[in-house]
Amino acid sequence: EYLKAIGYAKRGIGNRDKVLSQKSLYIKRNIELQSLEIDIERVNLPDENILAKLSYRNIDRVFIRVIKMTQKEMDKLDNISFDKRDKYIQGLESINEFNLSLPIADDYKQHYTEISLGSYGYGHYIFLVSKDNKFNKFSKSLCAISKIAYFHKNSKLMVVDRESGKPLEGVEAKLYIEKYDRNEKRTKEFISTKRSDKDGIITLPKREHEYIIHLKRGKDSLNFA
Repeated sequence: EYLKAIGYAKRGIGNRDKVLSQKSLYIKRNIELQSLEIDIERVNLPDENILAKLSYRNIDRVFIRVIKMTQKEMDKLDNISFDKRDKYIQGLESINEFNLSLPIADDYKQHYTEISLGSYGYGHYIFLVSKDNKFNKFSKSLCAISKIAYFHKNSKLMVVDRESGKPLEGVEAKLYIEKYDRNEKRTKEFISTKRSDKDGIITLPKREHEYIIHLKRGKDSLNFA
């Protein structure tokens, strides 16, 4: 359908009727619009290849940038308004950059594929994907690389090994609550530190609202709210 439509549009652009010509140009530009979206599992295992789902249209090559974030950088990103986050991310240092060719698709339709992003160590990462190496515009996906998994019910938190499912003892849990200052700026207030027992259980102090929780076990860490 798109192939036929763009053929008609190209012929219409050369028409002497200015209205028809402008409408044809508008149709052609819409058919040729490019789009690109990346989606990654929220948590992946360390040193195992990460697979991402990619949605694309009218693009034959993608450029990928991998950023490993510090806790300080993550906290700052959380406090930046959504319309300014991409600019902040552009300024972060990357640990890996590469590009991949995509399956040929010259039908102007939306297509889907799976791409390999490589393997990485423990940490929190942002993966950027762009149609060029300038990354002025990009799609992004955040993920943690961790062996920690958790189950949360009421005031109990159970932490387990993500691969084996066995309870993890001695996992540190730092508890925060979300607050806003006079300027409506989002902040975190530290409440307390807990550790998991031999059954992987952490008992959380009861409160009305949810905690922001940072789990840590050696080099492994996982944040959630």
